[in-house]
Amino acid sequence: MAKQEDKPILRWTVGPCNGTLGYSTLRESCHKMIELYGNEFRYFICYNNQKRSALKLLNRISDETGVICIEQKSDDMAIQVPAALRNLPNHFPMKNSYCRGSFWKLAPARLDINVHEIIMDNDIVLTRRLPEFEKFLQSENNMLLEDQFRWYGAYSPYIAPANLINSGIIGLHPGYNFEESLNETYYRRDGLQNYTQGDEQGLVVLTLISEPKMPIIIRKQHVVELLGDRGAYEKDAKEMLACLGRLCDYISEDDVFGFHFVQANKLTSHPGWTYYLRMKNQGFSVYRDSFGGSDDKKLLALLEEAYREGWRGSMELMQESIHQIMRKI
Repeated sequence: MAKQEDKPILRWTVGPCNGTLGYSTLRESCHKMIELYGNEFRYFICYNNQKRSALKLLNRISDETGVICIEQKSDDMAIQVPAALRNLPNHFPMKNSYCRGSFWKLAPARLDINVHEIIMDNDIVLTRRLPEFEKFLQSENNMLLEDQFRWYGAYSPYIAPANLINSGIIGLHPGYNFEESLNETYYRRDGLQNYTQGDEQGLVVLTLISEPKMPIIIRKQHVVELLGDRGAYEKDAKEMLACLGRLCDYISEDDVFGFHFVQANKLTSHPGWTYYLRMKNQGFSVYRDSFGGSDDKKLLALLEEAYREGWRGSMELMQESIHQIMRKI
């Protein structure tokens, strides 16, 4: 049996959320990881800028799961910005205790450089053991998550169009100096300013794909991305509804191992999350229980109309809309 200090690390990062939704996904993620992997990992929640009420939620998660909570400090940030520049307006990305959004996942770059380490967003929930995790833990490769879109901010020109990668899961192999590599990438591009969340993803992706060994990529079909923003669903309804369909039937779907509830930290409700809870608690599936074998094109058209009515999480409204549509055809 491996000693505690020799076990790999899995850590979540959570900053201030607009409501309780981000903490709910984190709680579910912690419980599911421990259900799936038990004591194979050392588990940590790295948190920052939390109000007292949020700290109570984090302490509750820690009490329930045994996950250790660690408060992040701006001095832990991987990018070592010269002190003379830190207080300049819009310079990367810290001033006193402030650091922009998702860059906090880089504080610190490693908790233990001697073991495999996975940094996972608080809005990702695994429902089955992920095959890429098994491969990563037996390798000397890093690991990233496949995406549906390109979102690299200022680093986009330096990343090939074929690379569709998300930094929601970052795997780092033993001995890899992530901090040193991030700084090399950052200063090679002249220390870009006015950083955004997209720039964080671009910085991480460019850093890891520039290594001699390409990272293991978790397939997007394995961890299904579900946006919470209504506009995103309306912009590309068919693709998003196809994702929702995989959520609907994940219990019997061999190719799905988890879900990424994107934007959960910014929203007070998320249609994919609401549906996940409905599926988990009641087993209801729009696909199975309301369609019963409709062909894919008809199903997508019907589900799109129903979903536009029920997107804010009203599953009763969604189901009623579907039944009304079914009576019309």
